[in-house]
Amino acid sequence: MPSSKFTCNFSQAPQSSVVREDTIETALIGKLLSLKYDYRPDITDRATLEQNFREKFESLNRVRLTDGEFARLLEEIITPDVFTAARTRYRWDPTDAMGDDVRFKNYGLAPKSAADFAFLLHGFHFL
Repeated sequence: MPSSKFTCNFSQAPQSSVVREDTIETALIGKLLSLKYDYRPDITDRATLEQNFREKFESLNRVRLTDGEFARLLEEIITPDVFTAARTRYRWDPTDAMGDDVRFKNYGLAPKSAADFAFLLHGFHFL
């Protein structure tokens, strides 16, 4: 798919306090394409994503997994959602010094109870 479809310049967008989700998604895809990631329109759901992961994992590691082994692998690396993973693996414990971090400087720090919001701010900084 041509990368020109996935370009977005926020500075050219109309001034608004709201940015549409599809605009953010299009910009993210454009950024990933510029970093030489491949766009895979054939991966449209969890099943095709897991099948692709299995093929790549087996190829790169030169192994052949049984269905049971692959299920255990998925169980170990996949959590219900990224926010659960962030709360489980990483403790969001903001300090005053973090207020100067470029990722949060323009928006302020998320409260200690809002690791998911801090995660989103971190991601938006790189768009």
